[in-house]
Amino acid sequence: MDKFLKRKGPDEQHSDRPASQKNWPKKLRKYETAYIKYGFTVTQKYGQECPKYVLCLEVLSNECLKPSKLTRHLHQKHPAEAEKSVEYFKRKEELLTKQSVTFVQQAKVPEKAMRGSFLASYHIARAKKLHTIGEDLILPATKDIVREMLGEDAAKKIDAVPLSDNTVKRRIGEMAEDVSAQLLEQVRVSEYFALQLDESTDVANAAELLVYIRFLHGEKVVEEILFCKALERGATGREIFQVLDNYIRSNGLDWSRCVGVCSDGAAAMTGRNSGVPALIKQNAPHAVFTHCMLHREALVAKRIDDELNQVLQDTIQAVNFIKTRPLKHRLFALLCNEMEARFHGLLLHSNVRWLSRGAVLNRVYEMRAEIAEFLSSEKHQLAGRFTDAAWLLKLAYLADIFHHLNVLNQSMQGRDTYILHMQDKVRTFIMKITLWSSKLQEGITEMFPQLHKELLSSLTLVGMEMESVFKLIDGFISVCIVTICIVYFHVLCVLFLCLCLAPW
Repeated sequence: MDKFLKRKGPDEQHSDRPASQKNWPKKLRKYETAYIKYGFTVTQKYGQECPKYVLCLEVLSNECLKPSKLTRHLHQKHPAEAEKSVEYFKRKEELLTKQSVTFVQQAKVPEKAMRGSFLASYHIARAKKLHTIGEDLILPATKDIVREMLGEDAAKKIDAVPLSDNTVKRRIGEMAEDVSAQLLEQVRVSEYFALQLDESTDVANAAELLVYIRFLHGEKVVEEILFCKALERGATGREIFQVLDNYIRSNGLDWSRCVGVCSDGAAAMTGRNSGVPALIKQNAPHAVFTHCMLHREALVAKRIDDELNQVLQDTIQAVNFIKTRPLKHRLFALLCNEMEARFHGLLLHSNVRWLSRGAVLNRVYEMRAEIAEFLSSEKHQLAGRFTDAAWLLKLAYLADIFHHLNVLNQSMQGRDTYILHMQDKVRTFIMKITLWSSKLQEGITEMFPQLHKELLSSLTLVGMEMESVFKLIDGFISVCIVTICIVYFHVLCVLFLCLCLAPW
């Protein structure tokens, strides 16, 4: 924080003086204490002694340190003080010195205020709040708290803290530049580094390229976000590589030290000729290209049997009927309040968000009674679904299995997750679902809590219907086992490539 508060010294402040002032004459005049009788004291300007008048505070050049020029200035600009005694000018000099000392003491308060401004801007950035919150909320609230705790005098000092929206923006920008400079300095001295690329479109329909970097720093592996830049022209492989290459080269990074690149498997990221891997390979011949494990696991979760997929589609249709209509949503919230439901609203499904299906299905199953009542009152065609025992069994199973898939997905996210960790998690999940399949054939369903609870309450199902549902569930588990095994095989292949092709 101190680096942002460092003030320039006298030499740095005047380092940009005109060229005509840089070639000083060889002979420099010296100030003498006797010049006080002319009303002049001494000050430093561009590293030289210059006369300064104690009344108007005008600073003359070094060449004016002559009794004749000082006397002329006194009689022409201050004739009323020309007959004043030496003691008069000495008193003015002492007063000027006291004012300068007072100003220096007061300057220490803005330095503390500057530190407080940086700290407040730091918290605003971490909380992802609007920059205007500093001046509109934080500063008034801080003044009120300090006034109540420490008094009015302490509260007045808070006014010195600059927290306008432009100031907060500037503070955040300075801190971001400093963090980026520290990160790049560590990457430059690292022997190897790997990149992770993700291209996506934000809420403003702007294409963004997000790049993470993992590198060696001492004896540990560090993972940080490298940059996030907009793709102005398009999201083609050549455009993505151009943005990435410009950043790498402009910041002094060496492509030959890049040993790995991971992407989400999009077309621009996998092209053999004009894709990002082909273009990176020309500059980083030792780089190993991999497909994101989380993305593959999400693709696996999309493989659903037709009957189970119909249950999912019916659920999404019912949710959209309630959630996307403001009036229906308000009426449904009132109904949930009257029925003393745990939740008062549903969640929208999104194909982009990988964890969406598990959250939506679990919320729908927990609120199945409220949804059935509301759809019946609206005479909706899906009202009968939420009273059908066989359909509810399938819904309960989907809620359980997608919950387990979400847990697997989340366990492979975050910092300090490496391929060996992912290998263990995927292998453990394969063993778990294989065991669940064998237990399910024995009629044991405790590993699926929602399904188990629904079975205990579904007394209307006959043996044939129950057997059909169990057969469908067991088939989907078998599909999960096969597809997760494919992901596990991919993990092993990537691990083998990393060990064989890496330059070490």
